[in-house]
Amino acid sequence: MAVFPEKGSLSLWKEVLSQWFLPHEVLHVTEMNAGQSGSTVVRICARPSTSKNGISHSDDLESADQPCFALKSFSSGSTPERVVWLHELLLTIGLHHKRLVPQPIKTLDGRSFVRDSRGMLWELCEWMQGTAVVSPSHAQCVAGAESLARVHLSAALYSKPFPGSDGSLGIVRRQNQIQKLFADSDRWDRFAAHANSEQQAIASLAHDAATILRSCTRSEINRFVLLKGVELWSSPQAVWRDIWSDHMLFQEDVVCGIIDHHAAGIDTVAADIARLFGSWIGATNDESPEAWSVMLEAYASRRPLTSRERSLVCLYDSSGVMLGLDHWFRWTLDENRLFPNWAFVLSRIQKSISRLPSAIEVLSRSQ
Repeated sequence: MAVFPEKGSLSLWKEVLSQWFLPHEVLHVTEMNAGQSGSTVVRICARPSTSKNGISHSDDLESADQPCFALKSFSSGSTPERVVWLHELLLTIGLHHKRLVPQPIKTLDGRSFVRDSRGMLWELCEWMQGTAVVSPSHAQCVAGAESLARVHLSAALYSKPFPGSDGSLGIVRRQNQIQKLFADSDRWDRFAAHANSEQQAIASLAHDAATILRSCTRSEINRFVLLKGVELWSSPQAVWRDIWSDHMLFQEDVVCGIIDHHAAGIDTVAADIARLFGSWIGATNDESPEAWSVMLEAYASRRPLTSRERSLVCLYDSSGVMLGLDHWFRWTLDENRLFPNWAFVLSRIQKSISRLPSAIEVLSRSQ
């Protein structure tokens, strides 16, 4: 097996890829931007190595008709049981909508993942074509909402318990997190106070967000915190959990792929709807009821939504804005994590701050 280009983590790629590819194959490896997850993502394009004169070539490996794959590592805390669950979910969805979600590729000995010499778990899936759209058109919003509904309908057929799950919905955990956040309203200012010279832009945003947060009274946010489980209950099922604008791929107005499934787990469909639609709303700064209605009705045309699910969409979206900011400020200012694209981080924080006042208002009206 030949791997090109012969640079970077060549020995690692050969070690891992030898589990999927035969010795006579030539592989072209392109390491991709892994976003914020920290996982390694590699685009693999393969073809037989022998030309007419019996010589291997690598200069024209990426042709239109050759198969391409995504090699991706799992986070360090992932277990084989979790990986198997994720892959079985993809296969279940793929029975009905194969072109919408990546399909795991079996190794030469029939496994869907491998463990390298460092203990890291890896998978190989089909490469999904298409481009993520930050500010989708009306037609793309409708197509995206309908595709998400189709994925949810198929995912509901997969009923295997999620490894390590206690069965609680994410919204209940968010109640506890927001209660702690409001009990420590100076938290973001403290993070900002320890910022170094390179973190001043984010520190300034943290101060701005903290000022907005303190403008909300405890009694207002308690309306959300004190909601009971019966008021928040919705049928749990397998959902994507980390689906937002970067993870839905389009070719013109057609959805051709939903990617990055590693965060999938058990929750309500409202969690996915809120995250995807909220990312589009945040990009366009159009939080009008009409903008939400277009996407919700498109989703409901494929999978009807109960009144409880519609209410939960609002709560997931609004609580996600607040907790998302808390995550970013903690990661950047307190834990000093490094990210490959700081412009992206700043943009995400700025968009969330612009939505923070309306998010607080929604939570204060919870009932």
